[in-house]
Amino acid sequence: MPKRRKKRVGSPKTPNPVKEMQWCFSKHIYVTFEPEAVRDGAYWKETGKYRVVIRQGEKVSETEYIYHGDEIIDKVNETYRQLYQINNGKKTKVKRD
Repeated sequence: MPKRRKKRVGSPKTPNPVKEMQWCFSKHIYVTFEPEAVRDGAYWKETGKYRVVIRQGEKVSETEYIYHGDEIIDKVNETYRQLYQINNGKKTKVKRD
């Protein structure tokens, strides 16, 4: 039986957001992607669609399966950038009486 080849997702068209990823990792925020699979008889078949999953501890946020292999890596990088821009610099201030 021939070896099964892994499906490759598209290569990113934007630079890797290193600073944003480091900040997210320090806050234990992880952005990944999951492929969609449907049951085909006794086997699972991938549909070629992906979704973005954001995890922070027990909190999980997922999108719909709307992204294709060509754009999923760019979407993950964009999500890291958005999380950094939304949350960086926010500090909790202690109210003093």
